[in-house]
Amino acid sequence: MKKHCLKKSIIFLCALNFSNAPSFAADCARTSTAIEKAICADNTLLEMDNKLNDDYAELLKKTSPKTEKPLRVQQRRWLQARNAQCSKNRTSNCLAPIYGRRIDELTALLSAADTQEDGLLDTINPIILRGLWSVGPLQKEQGEDGITSEDEQLSKQRLPKKGDQVTATPEGLCFNNGPCQPVSWSKVTLGSMPEARRYEQELHLDPAQELFSGRLSGKWNSPIILIPSQNGDMRAVAIVCAKGNEPCWNNFQPWRVKTN
Repeated sequence: MKKHCLKKSIIFLCALNFSNAPSFAADCARTSTAIEKAICADNTLLEMDNKLNDDYAELLKKTSPKTEKPLRVQQRRWLQARNAQCSKNRTSNCLAPIYGRRIDELTALLSAADTQEDGLLDTINPIILRGLWSVGPLQKEQGEDGITSEDEQLSKQRLPKKGDQVTATPEGLCFNNGPCQPVSWSKVTLGSMPEARRYEQELHLDPAQELFSGRLSGKWNSPIILIPSQNGDMRAVAIVCAKGNEPCWNNFQPWRVKTN
């Protein structure tokens, strides 16, 4: 059967080779399996399939020689898992969560590619951060005097200011109602960070502390560092300086979980 990458089409598992086509899809008029027919009969599932298909095609344009084949293998395995998991329950109850998770992964990968200078994907295993927080004032230590233009300094680090609302989605970080900025997250321990000793001393943290390190695009090369709490709160590490850019201090900016 001829393969197509068209709207109102579904990802088609029969072709598992590594052709140059961005994905394997069949027109709904030519579906051959029970799962394909179930997707075509459900408008919500069909929309999710179209979204996934479009994102995967876009992501393939952003792959490097290092990531193209692994991404194709990953997508093939996802298709196999989808069919296996929903072979006896070909309904949205089974299929929609599987599609939703994969769409989130592809969205996060597109965001990760956008943080690279060359715009190419360097990983196929994204860390997805989700949450909604309100931002509190910096937790300054005694003796940190003469700090000027605090909001401007935070802005240069791509950090929000006191009172802002922060939303984390697979797309990235969003402040208030503004556009989301792409972020590529890693989950690491403090001891593996380049400035670990300084963070340990100034912020009184254990080297084994787990944290999220977020790579951003643009001229600011330092990552956003978020330290999670058990209740879902985050502490962002912010660098603030006195007038003349010295001395400078590492401080915590609290992000408190916000409930709708």
